[in-house]
Amino acid sequence: MVSRIFFALALLLFGQTSFAQYDQLEDYEKDAPFASTEGLLKLNFAFASGFMPNQIIYNHYLQGSLAYFPEKKVALRADFSMLLSSPSQGSILKNNTGIYLGGFWHFVDKPIWDPYVGLQAGLHISQTTYEKPGFIYPQYGEFQVSPAVQFQTGVNFYISKHLHLSAGAQAIVAEQKGGKVPDDYSLTEFRAHLGLGLQFGLIDLEKKKNKVF
Repeated sequence: MVSRIFFALALLLFGQTSFAQYDQLEDYEKDAPFASTEGLLKLNFAFASGFMPNQIIYNHYLQGSLAYFPEKKVALRADFSMLLSSPSQGSILKNNTGIYLGGFWHFVDKPIWDPYVGLQAGLHISQTTYEKPGFIYPQYGEFQVSPAVQFQTGVNFYISKHLHLSAGAQAIVAEQKGGKVPDDYSLTEFRAHLGLGLQFGLIDLEKKKNKVF
């Protein structure tokens, strides 16, 4: 499973170098839904599945992001993720919420396909269960706050001026300290996600072409 995730990351990175060349093609610019990503505000929601290699468990998440482009190809982005379920047998993870903030580099300025990479720092709020003597069922531990680092790569596909699809992969490094489990609990995880989003603040391509300076 881990090798497949790394293969997906490598495939996305290879695709980014291929898509970047389109930024200079005249025909591609004619098909772009807007003139430039500068000033763009993007909202995205995604479903993600993750694998924790240290725990050998699978998880499902709801993810969201809000990104703003202060200039073309550069985005400031805040991400949020919430654990929906941890269906693997033997999983003691009950809650795992992440909040991240960082910067992203987008390889194309006039995108239809929009490949990107990004790095974020953040926090995880997590909770695990533990066995307590005298109790039949596992007990809930206290919520723990842990620092986290997240690397993301992926691609957006702009359907129209205001709608896009997204797909990508991410690697998260974090560790829960304590929480009444025998050892510190690793939250390091590889995820793949699919999503749908909206964008606002677009610069109309035709208006920009006809603008008199």
